[in-house]
Amino acid sequence: MKYKVTYISGSGTEYNDGVWTVKRTPKRIIAEKIEDFMSGVYSMHKVGEKIRIGKDTGNLIKDENDDGSFICYFQQAGTPYYFELIK
Repeated sequence: MKYKVTYISGSGTEYNDGVWTVKRTPKRIIAEKIEDFMSGVYSMHKVGEKIRIGKDTGNLIKDENDDGSFICYFQQAGTPYYFELIK
């Protein structure tokens, strides 16, 4: 499944963090960034980078919705990353 990912900085500015694929397993979610829209701008995650999301990884999921979207806090930091399913 493909997701559009956005995040909001501490100053309240919304940034587009590209397109990610998400694979779910019984214990965790594996997300991989496959496309980057932030050319020339710092991005915490690089294209091709895989992130494990789950209780045992330090990356937390909050607010999973019925439409498949969810919010992730990487490394339990205060910046929320919004994963919105691309239909």
